[in-house]
Amino acid sequence: MIKNKVLHTISGLIKNQFDKTEYANKQYILTVLLISSILLALLAFIVRLIQYIFNFSYDGVSPLVIFIFFIFFIFLLFLSKKNYSKISSILLVLFLFCAATYTSYQWGVDSGEGLLIYALVIVLSGILIGTRFALFETLLIVLCISLVNYLHQHLLIPIDLSWTRTLPSTGTTLVFNATLVFIAVVSWLSNREIEKSLQRVKESEAALQRERDKLEEMVERRTAQLQQTQVEKMSQLYRFIEFGKLAAGLFHDFMTPLNLVSLNLENIKEESKEPYKDKVVNIQKYLRHALYGTKRLEKFISVARKQLHDDHTSQTFSLTKETEQIINLFTYKAKLSKIAIHFKYSQSIRYHGNQHKFSQIITNLLSNALDSYTNANEIKNKRITIALYKKNKQITFVISDNGEGMQKKEIEKIFDPLYTTKQNSQHMGLGLYLIKGIIQDDFGGTISVKSKLNKGSNFSVSFPETKEPYAR
Repeated sequence: MIKNKVLHTISGLIKNQFDKTEYANKQYILTVLLISSILLALLAFIVRLIQYIFNFSYDGVSPLVIFIFFIFFIFLLFLSKKNYSKISSILLVLFLFCAATYTSYQWGVDSGEGLLIYALVIVLSGILIGTRFALFETLLIVLCISLVNYLHQHLLIPIDLSWTRTLPSTGTTLVFNATLVFIAVVSWLSNREIEKSLQRVKESEAALQRERDKLEEMVERRTAQLQQTQVEKMSQLYRFIEFGKLAAGLFHDFMTPLNLVSLNLENIKEESKEPYKDKVVNIQKYLRHALYGTKRLEKFISVARKQLHDDHTSQTFSLTKETEQIINLFTYKAKLSKIAIHFKYSQSIRYHGNQHKFSQIITNLLSNALDSYTNANEIKNKRITIALYKKNKQITFVISDNGEGMQKKEIEKIFDPLYTTKQNSQHMGLGLYLIKGIIQDDFGGTISVKSKLNKGSNFSVSFPETKEPYAR
């Protein structure tokens, strides 16, 4: 949505810039034409004035009329410079239209000079004002030519056809040539400005494409940041949910050492009532038992705390001991479900990395293995096998069960976010998605799954002994 708004804004700016450029092009063409007209009118005025002063024979309009034209063109140039280019263009076109109509009226609709000026009117209308105005001018010219021809044919207005019986004069030829040059210059100026505009459009499109690419890159980067933030928040929420699911087992495990501490403290209290020397040995024994129970409580609390905290520090720790501690958290739940958990390892494996992240992996996979027996009450020999070994500088961790298993279509989606095969609404479908990200990003490893319906599942995690960066 933000991306579309920005692109729309950029497109609008480019369109505005294009409109301004088009207006500047029209004003430039108008200025060139008016300056040329002023120079031609001034030249014609000088020539006619010399002919008039020295009584040379000439045909055509008087010097005064040419001087009026000269002043008129200067006025149009003044309007154009005052940002009234459209009004100036319309007045210029109307002036030429009137000149062409007068020529047709005076010397007939087949007068070459009148037809050339009409052609110039149509060309200028399209270039300086717009195609609609040019179409309107064309229709108006057709009506005027038809009307004047009708009036001439029915002798309703006089017509001078003397020009048809004589060769064109030098002045007439100059007018023809000047009109043709005018049309050529107008066409050349228009084509040149159109080519410049097209080049600017191409440059603007290229600039827009570059901005679009930058914007897409920025949006993708920002989206990735937002997704990462959401994943971290979901991961934290998921840890609390998993801890809640373990709470019943933890409370049960807490009761045994608490009872041990309480019982031994009571014994110490009783023995202290009669402080004989032979009672000291018993008191020391009771204290040792109480301390043992206290340390067990500390151990349980430490393991439970790791399930809640999001620690990003790296340290050297034992994968074997960490796995055993996580298994202890699920002991009570496994006993209730009559599931036997077997942990197989040949040696104690130490690893330098994020102990908390490794704990998350084991917790999730073991929890999923226990949940695979939720609707499999008919299975008698419920078991979960955990294997941890190291080979060729590669550490492998495998959890297998003989629970419900999965279909092939479920396996293909098992690592997708918010996808779950569990019918219970308490499951969010985030566990394996988050775990896969941890395995790839934090351990540089991979996770794979093999499963058959009603036969069980096998999850295998493999990562290098020394972490290597994962390339997405």
